[in-house]
Amino acid sequence: IAAAGAVVIGKSFLSQGGQNPVEALMAGRPVVSGPHMENFAPLMRSLQAHDAVVQVADATALQPVLRDLLASPTRAARLVDAAEIRSDRAAIRRVLSPRRA
Repeated sequence: IAAAGAVVIGKSFLSQGGQNPVEALMAGRPVVSGPHMENFAPLMRSLQAHDAVVQVADATALQPVLRDLLASPTRAARLVDAAEIRSDRAAIRRVLSPRRA
């Protein structure tokens, strides 16, 4: 993820409920999803309400969005910044970090 210019939630283009976008957002990468993010609906609604993620209708719409994000680091950074505002990064780090004995 760290080397990616943007992260595409590939499973979101299948009718399978999507994947969690938090890891990509925590890595500071803009996220683009397809229409099927049902398993993460509350999170996606929050991210969309704050322009922190791009959701496209289908795979045809994906290419121009990716082209735009890769050509516009400013737009990509705005998405990531908006996502950071919406998340409790400290809480997420506690959940993801190994437990200390």
